[in-house]
Order: sequence, then structure tokens, then C-alpha cells
Amino acid sequence: MLKFKIIIILLVVFNTQLLSKSILPKADKGSIDLSQWNFQINGNISLDGEWEFYWKKLISTNKLSEISQPKYFNIPNLWNDYNETEHLKSGFGFASYRLHVIHQIPQVFRRITCWLIN
Repeated sequence: MLKFKIIIILLVVFNTQLLSKSILPKADKGSIDLSQWNFQINGNISLDGEWEFYWKKLISTNKLSEISQPKYFNIPNLWNDYNETEHLKSGFGFASYRLHVIHQIPQVFRRITCWLIN
């Protein structure tokens, strides 16, 4: 009987973890909807998925209206595998990534720019 209870408990825990992972929001075509995500209950969330990707372009927030049709790139990933007109990129270069986050956040946090220079 004790073995049966342990098996049931393990199945419940395992299924709960699978269910919670299957409903995690993920970035798709440069956008992620976090409007139903409760950070106080569910905690932080990874912003993995398809981000807009602009190879050899540094785009500031005041020039967003001037950007061309985006390519999409899965994050996290290395851009070494990014294929633009059949030419594989090396680890050298520059690009802009963009993700539209749908969520009820204060106005002060709506646009965040991050520059990474290596």
C-alpha cells in the first residue's frame, strides 16, 4: 500500500511539472504575450523563442518605424548558424534583436534598450 501511495504522489508531481511547462508563454514571430502571467505566483519567465533579428543593423527605439521586414531568430542561440542568402555567419558582426512583450507593466518600463559590446 505504501508503494502505491508513493507511485501516485510521484505521478501527480511529474504530471504537474509537465503541465506547467507546456503552458509557459514563448516568443513567437517577435512577440510574447505575458498578459496572463502572474509574476508574484509563477515567478520569473524566460524570454526564449523567436525574436526579431536584424543582421548588420543597430536600431534605436526612435527609429523603430524605419525598420524593414524582420527576420526571426530563436533565442537562446548563436548567430553562427544564421543563414542569410546561403552565407553562414561567423561569430563576428553586429545585429539588433527585438521582442514585443505584451503585458500590463508601468509606463516607465515599456521600452528598455540594452547594448551588449564584446
